[in-house]
Amino acid sequence: MSTEPRYANAKLAGLCVACRKVKAVESRSMCAVCLEKRRLHDAYYRKTENGREHIKAGKKRRYYRQRARGVCTHCNVPVDGRSYCDRCHETVKRAAYELHKRRRAEVLRALGGQCAHCGFSDARALQIDHVIPCCGKGRRKSGHDYVRFLTQDVLPAIIAGKNLYQLLCANCNWIKRHENDERLVSKYELEERVRG
Repeated sequence: MSTEPRYANAKLAGLCVACRKVKAVESRSMCAVCLEKRRLHDAYYRKTENGREHIKAGKKRRYYRQRARGVCTHCNVPVDGRSYCDRCHETVKRAAYELHKRRRAEVLRALGGQCAHCGFSDARALQIDHVIPCCGKGRRKSGHDYVRFLTQDVLPAIIAGKNLYQLLCANCNWIKRHENDERLVSKYELEERVRG
């Protein structure tokens, strides 16, 4: 017997569709015990690498399916050739901005919250600087790339105790760049500088 008729029969009878023994919770299709088992399973599954990849792939498929249908990828309102309707676009922009602010504040706190050279502490003028200049990695990043750079490169390095990044005010950072002749350099030129 296939699972579809059993599911439908259990649902019609008002029984839990998972165990088919106990009455289902009102407005749900499962009993309280099975709902809790499902919640725990889903929570564990989201933590596994395979589970995260599966969830990410599902979201990606949903996104492209909705784009092909010509509807907003968040609320299914018809849109003309865009990913989001105006209302959802503003919501997504605001959420991205808030995430950027939170991640940057975490990094500034982790790096001491003031310029390593002069002690200036206004967050608007503080910049994350590479202690050893590198060939542009982390520079000119904006939006999601910048948030990814903060969470995947800077914060783990700080937590691990590596002295790869420092906090400088804009003036001290530009003075350091000028005095050390820091510009976008090739990987080979950087290796020569580090050796010599």
